[in-house]
Amino acid sequence: MDELQKDFEQAMEAVLGAIRQKNEVTEPQMSQAMVEHQADVAVAAAVTALREAMGGKPPPNYGQAVAEQAKARSPRRNKAKRKG
Repeated sequence: MDELQKDFEQAMEAVLGAIRQKNEVTEPQMSQAMVEHQADVAVAAAVTALREAMGGKPPPNYGQAVAEQAKARSPRRNKAKRKG
């Protein structure tokens, strides 16, 4: 469990770092923006989902999304391989 938590934290830091780099903002700027826009329903939902994810809870509709991705990636059956 501790290894998974550490991996999750590293992945989360990488994602947030990429977001900051892409948008050319600092961590304090992101935090300030979240505080300034906390009344926005979308921002509040995103912050809640982030906090819950950091606590180990999967995001809303996670099971459904994973099932849909698995179905979309299912191997093609009865398709002849092209030689060439």
